[in-house]
Amino acid sequence: MVRDRQGLVWIGGRTGITSFDPKSGRFVRQVLVPGEPNANTVRAMFLGRDGMLWIATRGGLHMLDPATRRIASYRHDPARQASLSDNMVRPVLEDRRGRLWVGTFHGLDLLDRASGRFRHFRHDQYDPTSLSNDEVHYLMEDRVGNVWVGTAVGLNKMVTAADGSVSFVRYTMRDGLVDDAVAAMLEDEDGAIWVSTTNGLSRFDPGTGAWRSYTAADGTIDGAYFDASAARAPDGTLYFGGFNGITAFDPRAI
Repeated sequence: MVRDRQGLVWIGGRTGITSFDPKSGRFVRQVLVPGEPNANTVRAMFLGRDGMLWIATRGGLHMLDPATRRIASYRHDPARQASLSDNMVRPVLEDRRGRLWVGTFHGLDLLDRASGRFRHFRHDQYDPTSLSNDEVHYLMEDRVGNVWVGTAVGLNKMVTAADGSVSFVRYTMRDGLVDDAVAAMLEDEDGAIWVSTTNGLSRFDPGTGAWRSYTAADGTIDGAYFDASAARAPDGTLYFGGFNGITAFDPRAI
C-alpha cells in the first residue's frame, strides 16, 4: 500500500490496483495491463519524488500518474538490449540522487526516465566487484547515501565512482552473514544494518565491519523471513515478518 500526495491510498493485489479515498470511503479498481495476469500481480509499490506511483509486478514495471490515472509500462523486449532485464520485478528504489533502481530476477537495472532505457548490472563470475547474484530481493539506501542490494546469494554495497561507474562490495556467509539468501534490510538509529534471511537475522556495523547473527535460539522466529517484509517504527523498533510470525525488537535494548 502507498499513500499519495492527495491522501488517496493505493492497494496492490493480484488483479491490479485499487485506490481508496478515506474522505468518501470510495474504492476505485484499475487494471494495469488488460488480459495479462502477471502484469496485474503487484509485488511492490512506492511514490516517487515527482508524485508518480511506481508499481512492480510479475509482468513488468509500471508508472501511474495518480492525477490522470494514466499508465506507462516498461517490459522486457528480447530485441532491445536497453529494455527491462526481466519482467519479474521485485524492489524499486529512488535514491537521493534521483536514480531509479529496479531489482529483477535477472539483475539490477537503472532506469533513465528521459529515454526509457535501462542500464544493467549483473553477476559476473570473473569479476569480484560485480553483483553477487542476479536475483534481487531488496533495495535500501542508508543515512549516508549508500545503496544496499540484497540478493538470493549475498548482500551488496554499491560503490559509485566519480566517473559514474558502479561496482559492488559483497558480503556472504564467509564474512559473517547468517545465511546468504537475503530477505530484507533495515537501518537502526545507530547506523547498523539489520539483515533478515531465510535463517535468522544478522547485524552489520558499517563502521567496524563487524557482524553478529541471531537465530531462534536468541528469540527470533523459527524459519525463514519473507522478502521485503520489514518496517521501522518511529520509536526505532524494527519489525521483520516471516513464515512463523513477526520478530520485533529495539536494537538498543539488545
